[in-house]
Amino acid sequence: MALISCQKIIAVYGFLGSGKTTVMMALARDIVAGGHRAAVVVNEAGDVPVDGKWLMTSGLPVKEIFGGCICCSVMGDFITTLRALTKEPSLDTILIEPSGMADAPQLFGSIEKHIGLPVLKVLVLDAPRLSLLLKAAALLIRSQLEAADIILLNKTDTLTPDQLAETRHMIPRQQNTPAILDTAAANGLPVALIEDILK
Repeated sequence: MALISCQKIIAVYGFLGSGKTTVMMALARDIVAGGHRAAVVVNEAGDVPVDGKWLMTSGLPVKEIFGGCICCSVMGDFITTLRALTKEPSLDTILIEPSGMADAPQLFGSIEKHIGLPVLKVLVLDAPRLSLLLKAAALLIRSQLEAADIILLNKTDTLTPDQLAETRHMIPRQQNTPAILDTAAANGLPVALIEDILK
């Protein structure tokens, strides 16, 4: 299992339906299986906390924040929650799942400013829908890409090799864009990938 530094904050973010919760649950299970403690902070955009229920069935503590995007109307509650969690002496890792509509740079900047800990930013992209999303929400996707430390191109098992190559080619690149890793989170994350995120 991966060696986890004390008080690490990992944000698993991306557009709605990208597979964020699946990725986060895989990370959380690996942390717990390694004898460590993790907390999960889930931001729900709707009225029914489906993601939180999934996480709780896995035996993981969940803090749900309602009322909108955590980077705007409920940021105070979110920061308060994170501050409380960082004071838990036996807690190794805090996993955050922001709303799919979150302004990533603003959100992560606020966390690092007010909490004083760096955030490892794991962006999950929906491979089959990426072309559509880049047309419908180009500014949002680009801001998410700019903030990422790790990019996971998810659901790649649903694409042919040619479709996958085309999808990877359409991802906007910048000088500091991290490597793009292919995955199919619903089938489980490779151990090497989990350890790379949790190291």
